[in-house]
Amino acid sequence: MDKETYPAEIQSLYFTFNSGVFVLNEKEKIIAWNKWLEVRSGLSSEQVIGRTFSEIFPYLAAQRIHHALQATLKFGLPATISNILNQSPFPLFSQTNGKQPIEQQIYITPLALDQYSINDKCCIVNITDVTAAKMRENTLEKQVREKKKAEESLTRKHQQLQTALDAANAGTFHYYFSTKELFWDDRSYALFNIDRKINLDQKSDHNLCKSWKSMFFPEDASKVKNILQQILQNEDTDLIDLEYRIINSENNIQWIETKAIVCRNAAGDRTDIIGVQQDITAQKKHQRLLGEKEAAELANKTKSEFLANISHELRTPLHGILGFSRLGLKKHEANNQEKIGEYFFRISQAGDRLLKLLDDLLDLSKLEAEKMVMDLSEHDLSVITTDCIEEQIARAKEFSIDVELTKPISQTIITCDKTRIGQVISNLLSNAIKFSSEKTTITINLTEDILNHSGQEHKAIRVSIINHGIGIPEAELDTVFNKFIQSSKTNTGAGGTGLGLAICKEIIDCHNGKIWAESSSDYGTVFHFVIPIQ
Repeated sequence: MDKETYPAEIQSLYFTFNSGVFVLNEKEKIIAWNKWLEVRSGLSSEQVIGRTFSEIFPYLAAQRIHHALQATLKFGLPATISNILNQSPFPLFSQTNGKQPIEQQIYITPLALDQYSINDKCCIVNITDVTAAKMRENTLEKQVREKKKAEESLTRKHQQLQTALDAANAGTFHYYFSTKELFWDDRSYALFNIDRKINLDQKSDHNLCKSWKSMFFPEDASKVKNILQQILQNEDTDLIDLEYRIINSENNIQWIETKAIVCRNAAGDRTDIIGVQQDITAQKKHQRLLGEKEAAELANKTKSEFLANISHELRTPLHGILGFSRLGLKKHEANNQEKIGEYFFRISQAGDRLLKLLDDLLDLSKLEAEKMVMDLSEHDLSVITTDCIEEQIARAKEFSIDVELTKPISQTIITCDKTRIGQVISNLLSNAIKFSSEKTTITINLTEDILNHSGQEHKAIRVSIINHGIGIPEAELDTVFNKFIQSSKTNTGAGGTGLGLAICKEIIDCHNGKIWAESSSDYGTVFHFVIPIQ
């Protein structure tokens, strides 16, 4: 049957229905498509009538909806596509909100069109919008979940209370807001080793509270008292979880954990507090040992990484020394003075590098053992900085990097160990050159500052070395001064022991100064150190 022979009655029969209706013949061609579907699918009846289901909805060809349609056309079996078990298959959208998909309930029914002289087997597909019903269902489910959650919360609180009352190794306590009375059970008295006979007057908790508070560890006393005061005054507090230390009768430190729940009446007013208190000294000891174990493992890992790195750093110059010395031995008979001179220059470079590594290790060991003596005398910090720049300016020029010294202050005389402060500036400047972008400028600023030391303020000078490079992640700005540590952005495997900044920190500490780093995407990294003038 061609599209032109479809009776107009079929095309208009379901046109005004308040649900989606379309009709398929046995060849799966659409012979009716109502107004409701036109509005919600964006497809007019002229676009779909006469075309097959698979042509209009090719992505549904192997889906359950298509199988149901085929079964109805072939065997005359009605079908329902439930929204509960199946996602809405047709691309239909809300009339009020064109972006909101419609939740669909689909009914497929065999249809006889004998009265229209159509002998084909047909089926009618009715699509009902169940979006509102689905929303009501979701709301009801949400209410059920919230009710269940509230019941679980209530059950959990009762279980916590029951656990507190049944805890074999914990003491229980009970506080009444109306009378401000505090009661302990026998286990609580035993836990704190307080003589219950002294507190026989249960109508007054003065003696009990006095005995209890007198045992607080001095460093915890004010904190615990403040927390207890807040609990009594804060109407919103329902759960109490507190850890603190006491000094027991044997003069040993003992950790106490207190857990409690605030009970309320039907009006929501607080009536009493019921809870447990127990000795957690063993758990705290275990946590401390676990923390020490993790710290030891981290230190061991760091040591292993350092040994692997230092092995590479030591082997590289040694290979250079051995290699070029062997070449020199082979070539000396040829009397090629230029080549021999180059070999000895390379040997000297490798030796200097090896000596620098060994010096770093020796310096760090001396500083940590406090065996390094600082040769303190008056020096001009500006001159020390200028000397460091001149030593490294040639290396900076290799990367088209300029180094600029600005000193807006006239007084730059300080008391320091000239060699060690020069070592700090040289190390920071070397790092700045190493990690700066080409054709940028490294700026070194000398400015006045104030340094707090031993509770007193001292005039000081701040040295800031600013580079424009890759920067250091915020989380690593403190750790880069630790031994054997390199920033994740600069730890590329290209070398370095991770000792330079650690040595700088030790030297600045020996001068009663401080050193730190800042990083920004705008300018890279800034290293500051401040040392007192005297």
